[in-house]
Amino acid sequence: MRFLRELGTNTVISIRDLASAVAQSEEKTIDDLLIMMNRGYFKQARIVEDDSLFILDIPTFRLYKEKRNEIPEVRTEEDQYELSAEELSTERAREVINSGKNELASIREYATLINDTEFRLLTSRITDSAKSILALVEKYPDKSYALNKFSDYYLPTTAKLVETYYEFDIMHTTDPKIRKSMDDIRASLVTIAEAFEKIKVELLSDRAMDIKTDIDTINLLLNQEGYTEDDWRK
Repeated sequence: MRFLRELGTNTVISIRDLASAVAQSEEKTIDDLLIMMNRGYFKQARIVEDDSLFILDIPTFRLYKEKRNEIPEVRTEEDQYELSAEELSTERAREVINSGKNELASIREYATLINDTEFRLLTSRITDSAKSILALVEKYPDKSYALNKFSDYYLPTTAKLVETYYEFDIMHTTDPKIRKSMDDIRASLVTIAEAFEKIKVELLSDRAMDIKTDIDTINLLLNQEGYTEDDWRK
């Protein structure tokens, strides 16, 4: 739990930072990580760069391999690890945004070809939420790692469902199995629309919490320095 708290939403961290956070040596930290990896606690994790960097999942490891030639050879300064993590976050955010825009374009393309107005409104509801989510990722790249399933599964599957619905729709068939599949797709899209709206709200809630912390901090500092209204009256 101490390791997880230090990782937060990050999926890459230096062993030095992790060891410092749990107040033990780097060697002991590596031993603990290896034990936990063997027990399946971090199922996709890797320890790389001569046991100096801990990568939590496969997408981040893939980015690391693609970018490793661009990372400076000398890594004795702590801020170099932090820069690498920032670069990975930015690259992952770019991937999420680009793939997301492609899937949204596909959804819109097929939705416009469907005559059912109610169905088109449903897809618009989904694309509006997805567009807002991608805008948040663009502004806050560190949020991209919380959206792996959204980017890699939810959105592509939604695009596939809309495309399949279009294929069934142009058949103009009364076959019970096809009609049942179309009803199932519609029901799934309703669920997806609700889920995307919840994802958007969760991302905004994170920002609201950050803002509340900033407000509480500045109010506390102003009060300590005697700059609040009551202090001026006194």
